[in-house]
Amino acid sequence: MSKAAMSQTPKAIYCRARYARLKAEGKHPSRRSPPSDFDGIRRPSWPIAQTCIACRISKPATTIFFTHHQGVALSKICKVCAAQVRRKKYPLNRAKQHAWRLAHADHIKTYNRTAHYRKTYRITVAEYDVLYAEQQGLCAICKKVPHGNLPNQQVLHVDHDQCLRAGARPFVLAMQCGRGAFAG
Repeated sequence: MSKAAMSQTPKAIYCRARYARLKAEGKHPSRRSPPSDFDGIRRPSWPIAQTCIACRISKPATTIFFTHHQGVALSKICKVCAAQVRRKKYPLNRAKQHAWRLAHADHIKTYNRTAHYRKTYRITVAEYDVLYAEQQGLCAICKKVPHGNLPNQQVLHVDHDQCLRAGARPFVLAMQCGRGAFAG
């Protein structure tokens, strides 16, 4: 069917006629003129004021939090009352978190160590333990037990350079050797 024939079908005629009528009336969706009080800025249609359920005072919409779980809507509580609620709950939550951390200290330490080895060195804790056992707790460079005044100087650290090279086997080193103080 040609374009000329398609343009003369009853549906096309109806659509063109309807479009012309709506355009003349100013009601066509794509050609609607804005309302007379429109200042060029689109604003959602929420209420100008709302009553806070905590303090029972009607406040402007700018002092109410937005909630996004049901589209764009205003919350039921004002920002001042929400801050007071948070201030009351914060010490309780802080105490609960502290108690949980004390009760699960071993689990947290194990998790953090595992995540650190996996992210930083790309090895597991089991692989580190195998390296440590193979080297019998000695540094791979100086062949000595790690020494130092600080706790992190008294453990063997994974060699960063070896871990970042593709296919290279990592070593565990004393902190001083890893920094190059005794290398060479």
